[in-house]
Amino acid sequence: MGSSREYWQYAKECARWAAEAKQRDEQELLLEMVKAWTNIALVETDVTEQSARGAVTKSHQWKRAAEARPNKSPGQTSGRG
Repeated sequence: MGSSREYWQYAKECARWAAEAKQRDEQELLLEMVKAWTNIALVETDVTEQSARGAVTKSHQWKRAAEARPNKSPGQTSGRG
C-alpha cells in the first residue's frame, strides 16, 4: 500500500491531465480519477492518524500500568521457586 502523499500526487496529476484534455469524456474520466485518488488519500490519512493516536494511547496505557505496579524491594522475591 502506498502513502497518502503518493495518492495526493496522483490526484494532482490527474487534475492537471484533465485540465489539458481536449475531449470532454476524457476530462470527465480524469476528474473521476481525481475524486477516487482524493478519497483514497483522505482515507489513508485518517487511518495513519488513527494508528498514530492509537500507538500514543497504548504507550501511555503501558506507562500508567507500569507506574501502578508496586515496586519490589531488592530482597523481595516473586514468590516462585
